[in-house]
Amino acid sequence: MKSLKLILFIVSLLTFLVSCNEPENSASNSNGKDVVNSNNKVLKEKYFVYVTNFDDDTLSVKKLNNKLGVLEDVETHYTCSNPNIVKPHHNRKWLYISCSGQDTVGVYSIDQETGELTGKSQVGGDGLYPHGLSISPDGNHLIVSYESSAKLVSYEIANDGSLTYVDEINSAVADGSYGAPHDVWAYQGFVYVANYSASAHSIGVFELDENGMFTLVEYQAANGLNPKMLWPAGDFLISVNRGSDNISIFSRDSETGELEFIRNESVGDSPTSITYMQHDGGYAIYVANSADDTVSSFTYDIFTGDTTPISVDSVGDKPVHIIGISAIGKLISLNGNEGNLTAHNKESNGSISNTGEDSYVGNNPTAFTQIAISK
Repeated sequence: MKSLKLILFIVSLLTFLVSCNEPENSASNSNGKDVVNSNNKVLKEKYFVYVTNFDDDTLSVKKLNNKLGVLEDVETHYTCSNPNIVKPHHNRKWLYISCSGQDTVGVYSIDQETGELTGKSQVGGDGLYPHGLSISPDGNHLIVSYESSAKLVSYEIANDGSLTYVDEINSAVADGSYGAPHDVWAYQGFVYVANYSASAHSIGVFELDENGMFTLVEYQAANGLNPKMLWPAGDFLISVNRGSDNISIFSRDSETGELEFIRNESVGDSPTSITYMQHDGGYAIYVANSADDTVSSFTYDIFTGDTTPISVDSVGDKPVHIIGISAIGKLISLNGNEGNLTAHNKESNGSISNTGEDSYVGNNPTAFTQIAISK
């Protein structure tokens, strides 16, 4: 039974990795030259990092030198008014940005050699203040949470990456009460959304069919205040609750999508983001605490959802978003008050240490993503 659950969990993690564009056990240098990974397999991949700068209306593009942990400048691309969340397509050819200041979603093509962006189109008129973005596992639909409209909208993704409206549903409760949806995940036939507002404090669960149509499953109490970010993985889902300084761990029914609360785990002050890396034959999870400038790390049991604290480590000033890259053993922190990215090594015990390398971006950076592109 455990071997079957391990296989199912690995499959679910691969889905998560595709959505984050983080290939496991792979590495390359910043010029795409051959690098031998832990399995002695030669790979040719380049890592690019894309950061939304909310106040500058720009997106910073960086190239990661994996050996040195240095982020090198590629370009600063003017995007739209108040770019918020950024999400790459699974094919790594298109990038989507929620343009919160103009109520649109931007579509950009990614140069497969340089990582540079070219604007393709904007879609708008379907809601106010687009926030969270997620792409369905089959790559056919983009799900957008509209924070000020308290709803989700699905779009069909065409062969050229452009978007066409399909369906919408209230994110929080059936009567349309304000939910302020933030993070959203399309995962294994279901959609999960974090309803951040004080009148909600909930997680919306919806079925998503092959045509991009929503069906309500349930509204689950977050068991914490202001749920901001979610992480679904296999039989479990974790909610990062900014207002109560904790995470909530739920079991997840893979058949119905329903959630059942298990317990809370305390973290630091005002948590905003969660990521994971492979660790000691299993996994470790990392939570960014934006008000005390730290990252809390835990071991994570894939069979039970149990967590054990590892450490609390300092990062930059106001870490708003973090991403772990298992392939090269590094965690990258986006620090809002400093307007920079900092790279951190994962140590043998699962804790992190700063490499001393910073890379500056724009004003009020909000989120980032990383993409590995094969040469």
